[in-house]
Amino acid sequence: ERNVLKGVNLLLQRGERVGLVGPNGAGKTTFLRVLLGELPPDAGNVVIGKNTKVAYYDQTRAALDPEQTVYEAASPRGDDWVELGDQRVALRDYLDDLLFPVPMQRMKVKALSGGERNRLLLARLFLEGANVLVLDEPTNDLDIVTLNILEGLLLNFTGSVLLVTHDRYFLDKVATSILAFEGEGKVTRYEGNFAMYRRLKEQQQAKLAQAAPAPAAKKAEPAPSDTKAARKPGKLSYKDQRELDGMEATIEAAE
Repeated sequence: ERNVLKGVNLLLQRGERVGLVGPNGAGKTTFLRVLLGELPPDAGNVVIGKNTKVAYYDQTRAALDPEQTVYEAASPRGDDWVELGDQRVALRDYLDDLLFPVPMQRMKVKALSGGERNRLLLARLFLEGANVLVLDEPTNDLDIVTLNILEGLLLNFTGSVLLVTHDRYFLDKVATSILAFEGEGKVTRYEGNFAMYRRLKEQQQAKLAQAAPAPAAKKAEPAPSDTKAARKPGKLSYKDQRELDGMEATIEAAE
């Protein structure tokens, strides 16, 4: 009965980390389901690269076998060595870096806390050999330690990332661009992290406010020529001052 996505275009390139933001129900999860092939689009096309391999981490979390050891659960194929980008690393060293020391690697999954299980799921996600990660609310219920580890893993990941989260601080750390779901099917892309998105959005809203018709009560104001004559020499107009104030952010966005 309603459009959640309308005329949306996205080209995801290697190395990009795109944060998806917007209110609940705006279409973020629907968008991911269309990209993953779980939901056919009513119109348009989804084109997957020839060598693209996608790993999906959703809100419900994949199940872990409680009877396996941490070491076994981390690598279901039983590999003792793992590929991380262009590096070959021993699985035990990789797990140790993620705060699973060797004695803990011999523990059963059922003995882990909730935070440790989430960390183990993330550890396994980065061993799937994917070059595109799709993460739907991965920061929910994560402790600070696991959040810091996830941040480091994403920053060192050489592939592309699509990330849905309400954690603005996390987006400021990892996102290279923002895909804003603004309702009524409208989706807009902004380059930069969440702080840059918020700044550009505020500038956009200020421009719209300037372009809006003046209220009827203001019709009695002096004509533009009179205002200009009354202005002190060398003083910028309100419009010029607003443009000057926003110029630094505009240059950063262009760069």
